[in-house]
Amino acid sequence: MLEYKLVDVSKKMVVRKDLIMVLFNFAVSFKYALTATDCPGGLVLLGSEYSIVGDRRNHTGFIWVRPNDDRNVVICSEDCGGIGGYSATLNSTHTTLTIDSVGLSDAGTWRIQDADVADVVSVDVCQLTAADVPHCGISSDEDTDSLEPGAQLTLTVDITGYYCSREAGFDLTTGAVTEALTTKHNVSAVSNLTLNTTFSVDITRLGDVSMDFICDRSWTLSCDDVQKLLKSPPQCNISSDMDTNALEPGTNLTLTADIRNYYCSQQAGFTLTTGAVTNILLENQTMDNITDVVLAQPLTVTADHFGDVTVTFMCDSITRPLICAGVERLSDGTTSTSNRPTSTSNRPTATEDTDTPTDATLGLAIGLSLLAVLLIIAVVLIVRYRHRIGGRTTQLHISKVTEDG
Repeated sequence: MLEYKLVDVSKKMVVRKDLIMVLFNFAVSFKYALTATDCPGGLVLLGSEYSIVGDRRNHTGFIWVRPNDDRNVVICSEDCGGIGGYSATLNSTHTTLTIDSVGLSDAGTWRIQDADVADVVSVDVCQLTAADVPHCGISSDEDTDSLEPGAQLTLTVDITGYYCSREAGFDLTTGAVTEALTTKHNVSAVSNLTLNTTFSVDITRLGDVSMDFICDRSWTLSCDDVQKLLKSPPQCNISSDMDTNALEPGTNLTLTADIRNYYCSQQAGFTLTTGAVTNILLENQTMDNITDVVLAQPLTVTADHFGDVTVTFMCDSITRPLICAGVERLSDGTTSTSNRPTSTSNRPTATEDTDTPTDATLGLAIGLSLLAVLLIIAVVLIVRYRHRIGGRTTQLHISKVTEDG
């Protein structure tokens, strides 16, 4: 009985071992089937070098036949020779064709044909897809840095230099929304295209703007100009629990930022800058709707805090200074009087300002007194002058009378 169990277990171990080997061989064969392809990738960009591997075991002499025009580009026997831009190598089982610079005529099904048999059927080797990735620019009829939900926005996409030997297509992504800008279509040469899309802005549209070019696979393009759709900046008001115009170093102060109507498609944050010091009010906030927030920042005032007060909004990789109402500066109360000009400066002191009217009155009184004295002197001189003239006239008259008598 014991021997039977041992034999039974031994048989089971052998069966398991055989099963493991079968599975291992299957996995290796499956991996080889995925990687050992005659046309690796099957997709190439125009102007690139490309190589295709073909089976030649059934041919002593063979020809590589180009798609589209069925031209024989390389003929192989003991060795290979071809037209300009094409070459091939061979061994006992395979041949490798090299295209120096892939062109439009190279797209399609490459074939090998037996060179020793007339009217032989060609063997398909590789279905080659050729593509040319375009350049793109996106423009808008509105300011995409300051959008309001509900606004109608039109984006214009200019696409230059695209090609796909199969069907080409373009998808536009704005925020979380992806839409096909055009149906998939064929082109016969490198082409240009202008596409438009109009939509109503909501929070699902805010965020990154990107373009995908589809040709057998997808390329995400880096387009010029519009790269993000951003909501209009939030409203901001900064208040304080004390007067910020005459602060003493060491004072405990709390600034409160009331921020309204903000949204970020990924992560939002705010910083508060007072003079040369920046504090983080909020960071890495995720949201699913337009939001309001009140953020308080306690400070122990130092000389570095004196200066402008600003709030900066951070959304994704973009920072935007906000225009805030309320507190705009923190000012030092200890230097407010010492910075004023002294009594020896050009600016008059408070005492000088007060005495100025008295000095003016005194000067006016002195001036009037002098004028009065001058007038009196003038009158006296005039009277004396007239008296002298009158005396001389009388003497002359007496003298004349005497002579006549």
